[in-house]
Amino acid sequence: MLNRFRVLPLLLLESSISEVGYIVSNHLSRMSPSNLVSLEMTNLLQNLISSTALLIQHKYGGSLLIFLTIQPILLMVCKLSVGQEVPISDMDMPFTCNWYTANKSMDNCAFCNADGDFLFVPQKGRLWLTTECGRLQICPGEVAVVPQGFRFTVSLPDGPSRGYVAEIFGAHFHLPDLGPIGANGLAAARDFLAPIAWFEEATRPNYLIIQKYGGELFTAKQDFSPFNVVAWHGNYVPYKYDLNKFCPYNTVLVDHGDPSINTVLTAPTEKPGVALLDFVIFPPRWLVAEHTFRPPYYHRNCMSEFMGLIYGNYEAKADGFLPGGASLHSCMTPHGPDTKTYEATIARQENAGPYKITETMAFMFESYLIPRVCHWALESPFLDRDYYQCWIGLQSHFRKQDCSKDFSAEAVE
Repeated sequence: MLNRFRVLPLLLLESSISEVGYIVSNHLSRMSPSNLVSLEMTNLLQNLISSTALLIQHKYGGSLLIFLTIQPILLMVCKLSVGQEVPISDMDMPFTCNWYTANKSMDNCAFCNADGDFLFVPQKGRLWLTTECGRLQICPGEVAVVPQGFRFTVSLPDGPSRGYVAEIFGAHFHLPDLGPIGANGLAAARDFLAPIAWFEEATRPNYLIIQKYGGELFTAKQDFSPFNVVAWHGNYVPYKYDLNKFCPYNTVLVDHGDPSINTVLTAPTEKPGVALLDFVIFPPRWLVAEHTFRPPYYHRNCMSEFMGLIYGNYEAKADGFLPGGASLHSCMTPHGPDTKTYEATIARQENAGPYKITETMAFMFESYLIPRVCHWALESPFLDRDYYQCWIGLQSHFRKQDCSKDFSAEAVE
């Protein structure tokens, strides 16, 4: 018999943090517009319990399994014009962007997402993912996709771990069309790794299966391991990818390319040119463009950009954007390099010469849909409410007298 989880207010005492394992998700949906948000999560493990969240708990095997879910789908509500509130299921949301953090391996239990695909992006600590097709180990700098419907469990070989998770519904990730690039470039199919068949044959009394279905969580118990698949074939399978094998493309003469040129995986839509969710990275690469403002220029975008940093520094933010943090720039919200980066770039002018960005790995979840930020994020003590100040002091360096041609009287054809 399936047992519904109980959902309770967060009443967990900080003193009990060492006794439980937890996973945190900062859910973003598409239901309404949001403004500029930047979150820094560098001390999440130590300070998580004091934040606003909801608790989903279940007793098993003498231990307490804790999921601290930033905005559980089954509890999200939409305000109607008549003042009513109705629950919103995962089926109403094409994607979510999340943080996770965990301090305990999953023991005698497995999880299954019947709603969509998970894309794991670890930022600190390795993850061992045991699936029905075999096992995958991912490190910071690698990613893994667990498709809809697979049962899996997560172990923490390095102790506490944290990172990012994207979840998509109604579509699957695949490689972007290369178009004029041709046969080679970006993420090569040969570099994606699937697990080798692995199984265990053991009696597992009270083994707990936790299944996410229609935005709600259900449990069932069995007396055997779900990882008893001796062999498999086909191409619907969990997989991993090392981001350091990505072959980036960049401008070699002038101008700045759109970030979509660095797409690793995409979940497309029926609308040409935009995606339900793109996974884009900013890896080490050479910058050589001439007569060009090389950092990402100031812009508004039809895509909403959720950006994270796995390690190193991000080229457009000299200070304040730390590994493990994230920023959200929603559709048509203006943004660009901070003042320090802007002034340093202007000062170099044409004397920069070719140089290589090294020891960095930033990424972006990008969608044409408009996300909604959950209450936990907006009320979190980790919210950087002074984020806008990174642009304070920006000054125009344009001088008309320096122009070699007078454009003021030119007609626009």
